[in-house]
Amino acid sequence: MVEKRYNYRYYFYSLLLLAACFVAMPVMAATLTATVDRNPVNVDESFQLTLTIAGGSSGEPDLGVLEKDFEILSRSQSSSFQMINGRTSRQTRFIFTLMPKTVGTLEIPPIRVGADSSQGIRMTVRPAKASSQNNSDIWLDVDVDTKDVYVQAQMLVTVRLYRTVSLANASLSEPRITGGDAVIEKLGDDSEYDVQRNGVQTRVVERRYAVFPQHSGRLTLEPVVFKGQIVVGSSGFFSSPLLQNTRSKRLRSKSITVNVRAKPAALGNNAWLPARKVTLTEKWQQNPPTFKVGEAITRTLTLSADGLMAAQLPKIGIDMPAELKHYSDQAVLNNQQTVSGISGSRQQKIAIIPTHAGALELPEIRLEWWNTQTGRSEILRLPSRQIQVLAADNTSPLNNITAAAQGDVDAAQGADKSANLAAVDSDRMTGTERFPNILHAGFWPWLSLGLIFGWLATVLLMRRQASSTDKDVMAGQSELKARGREVLGRLKQACQQNDPVAAKTALLAWAGVYLPEHKIMSLADIARVGSAELAAQIDQLNAVLYSKDHPHWDGQALWSLIAPVHRHKPGNSKNDKRMLAELYPDISK
Repeated sequence: MVEKRYNYRYYFYSLLLLAACFVAMPVMAATLTATVDRNPVNVDESFQLTLTIAGGSSGEPDLGVLEKDFEILSRSQSSSFQMINGRTSRQTRFIFTLMPKTVGTLEIPPIRVGADSSQGIRMTVRPAKASSQNNSDIWLDVDVDTKDVYVQAQMLVTVRLYRTVSLANASLSEPRITGGDAVIEKLGDDSEYDVQRNGVQTRVVERRYAVFPQHSGRLTLEPVVFKGQIVVGSSGFFSSPLLQNTRSKRLRSKSITVNVRAKPAALGNNAWLPARKVTLTEKWQQNPPTFKVGEAITRTLTLSADGLMAAQLPKIGIDMPAELKHYSDQAVLNNQQTVSGISGSRQQKIAIIPTHAGALELPEIRLEWWNTQTGRSEILRLPSRQIQVLAADNTSPLNNITAAAQGDVDAAQGADKSANLAAVDSDRMTGTERFPNILHAGFWPWLSLGLIFGWLATVLLMRRQASSTDKDVMAGQSELKARGREVLGRLKQACQQNDPVAAKTALLAWAGVYLPEHKIMSLADIARVGSAELAAQIDQLNAVLYSKDHPHWDGQALWSLIAPVHRHKPGNSKNDKRMLAELYPDISK
């Protein structure tokens, strides 16, 4: 019989190690934030303060700091716990219903929960609003923030339903405008809060709208209509809505007339931007941006306006230097709802491709807008920027080889020309002048004769080198022919398949074979030396390449310009000029 023995020391050390692991685990840092659901509020209105704790903090909020300026009407608490991919997260929320005690600017000071503390919040508390319907159990109120608004500017409309009774099957109509057109946007969800009227706690349902009048003149905000049933009691033991006694109620608010001002005539045809605040910012793909010939860099411009929708913001006008090709992507429009209404933004991305090296200036961007708070025109400026465009990093090896071969040929031709001129001068000499009596002339005639023979030997050697160079050039031409057939085939296939990326690569390779003297490094270089038709096609290709949405590109138009060269044999400079003159006018110069 085999006796089993347990190593208790092993289990002890395992448990000790496991406990150490738990102790060594980092404690998740707690984050405590404070938010309010409404700001500003009236002195007799309630609002909600929410404290959110994300992390491992524990304890109860210290509310003693609130008692000086606020009355705490109610409180609640909720917690949530999540585990995702082995990571846990915990969140605790404390919700308090508060009512201010005085009018003015009140501070919700930082509130401590355990070792953590929230940020402070500044509240604007307005005087209580007088109402002639305080004796009713339900009434309706509609407000506008201004009765004198500029055309296409924002006007805020607030609808409030006050009640001291329970309601069933209640509904509110949407605002309607007569006397002119207007764009009406609802701002968020309905909010509910309590107010004190004549010592009675009253429940308020508030709904807000942003209205943008589209024509000047006078317009009328038609009455908002409430329809519903007031619950007056219940029948029997159960309190189900089906068994409740109700009476129908119908309310209409007062109509409101608003004066809509026209666009000031002094602005002329300039863009009309009536807003509280307008900003224009820029962001570069690199910081600081680096500009190189043939390389694209992205500039992002963001135009934002408080009190305007994104659709009302104009396209940002840019006057680029001729040395900078630029292609704008489709603008991204965004509307954000804030306490003050709608804040619209227009984000515009621009791909910039330098075509020349050197110092350039990005011009100032200037935008005129109308400040609805001051009633004056203001100018928004994005300052000009001095940039330095660097040359391309490398040059085409094929261009260097061709240039070197051409230089050798020119040197050999120059030597031949010198030899021919010397031969002509020799033929003009008489026999006596040709062979002087050098035997009795001393040292210098012999030296001259030696120099003549040496010069003749040099000419013969250079002719041999020229012949060898001609063979090298012929071999290079044969290689260019094969290369030309290959790149043209690739370019044709890319155009027929409407593949912009492959077309760019093949077009640059094609230019390296057929246009070596221009040292093509980018599509911008091809457009610069090419015809207007080819430049237009390259602009379309670039626009597709640098577009985020990758629209469809039709390569047939580009191939129709290149196709006549498909039958051309590369390597012959005379044929190059004749066949490419129409496509590249600068070649024949």
